[in-house]
Amino acid sequence: MTKGDSAMNDSKIYTRKELNKLLYRVALRMVGGQTDDEGEATRLVRMRLCTEATRLSRGKTRTCDDYKQLTDDEIKIAIGIGEDAAMHGGKPATPKQIAFLAALSIRTALWEADMSDYVCETSKGTLAGEDLLEHMRWVNTTKPVPPQIFQELCVRWINPTLNSWLADAGWGKAKDPTKFFMKDLGSRQATYLIGRMQKAFDARLRNSPHAHVPTTN
Repeated sequence: MTKGDSAMNDSKIYTRKELNKLLYRVALRMVGGQTDDEGEATRLVRMRLCTEATRLSRGKTRTCDDYKQLTDDEIKIAIGIGEDAAMHGGKPATPKQIAFLAALSIRTALWEADMSDYVCETSKGTLAGEDLLEHMRWVNTTKPVPPQIFQELCVRWINPTLNSWLADAGWGKAKDPTKFFMKDLGSRQATYLIGRMQKAFDARLRNSPHAHVPTTN
């Protein structure tokens, strides 16, 4: 999540008007354009955040869903709850989403990754660069690529690319772009990444002189 959007700066003193705006923005972010009536959906999410915040501050029998009735500290709690939910994409990604994203990422990386300085012994002899990738695309049509190739693809292209795309969408910048944990993805994050990866794969395949090569995992 970007600091300029809905994230709070702990060192800043906010007016009540600013807090109210931040709360609305984080609720809007949680909705994520998934409904035609975005305004009403955002207000409902804001009410839920207020209820969750006051459950923590007042107890479950004294909750309040009206942001106007919350204290500044309670509004901050509500914003924090919303930021955490938005950062993690809401509901967790399903195993099917994660498996599909992983397979699609490998297929795409076998076209996109720069392996020019990586040498590997294969059934076709010693290969590097595009020759190695082309061979691995063929391997990947019948079985998973070797673990060492998978790790190189992750470090060189898959992980930095997925982290970059999440940052583009406002889900925060990774401290180490070479590391990525698919099991921590939210459902909306996974859907977004699958969509971008599919477009990247389709574009590369359309523009390749080897587009006839099957690349199923």
